[in-house]
Amino acid sequence: MKILSKITLLLVLLVSQASYCGDTIKVIYQKAIDAYETDNFEEAVVQLTKYLAFASSHDEGYYMRGNAYYKLNEFGKAVNDYGRAYELGFKDAVMFFKMAEFYRENSDNELAYTFYTKTVENDNEYTEAFIELGKLCMLKEEYDKALGYFQKAL
Repeated sequence: MKILSKITLLLVLLVSQASYCGDTIKVIYQKAIDAYETDNFEEAVVQLTKYLAFASSHDEGYYMRGNAYYKLNEFGKAVNDYGRAYELGFKDAVMFFKMAEFYRENSDNELAYTFYTKTVENDNEYTEAFIELGKLCMLKEEYDKALGYFQKAL
C-alpha cells in the first residue's frame, strides 16, 4: 500500500511540474512578444532564446527571433533563424526577400536567386523581388529571362 501511495504522489508531482513548465514557457514567450512589440529587440532575443530551448520545433519562434536579429542589424544570425524557420515549414515572402538580400550582399548570387524565387512564389506581386531576379539574370547574360522578370515587375 505504501508503494502505491508513493507512486501516486510521484505522479501528482510530475503532472504539476509539467503544468508549471508549460505555464513558464508560455510566460517566456509572452515576454518575448512584449519585448518585440515595444522595440526592445535585445530582450526579445534573450526571451526567444530561452523559449526556443524548450520549443525547438516552433517555426514562428525562430521567425520572430530572426526578425529581432534583423532589427539589431545582426543579419547573419537573422538569416540562420529564418533558415531554421523555413526548415520547420514557415513560409513568408518578406522573410525570403530578406534572406535573398543577405545572400546578394554577400556575393552568393545562386542563393540570392533561390530566395528571390521563393519570394515571388509566395507573393507574385512582390515587385522588388522580380526586379532583383531580372538583375541577377542580366549578370548571367540571360537577357530574355531578365526581360520577363522586369515585365512582371511592371
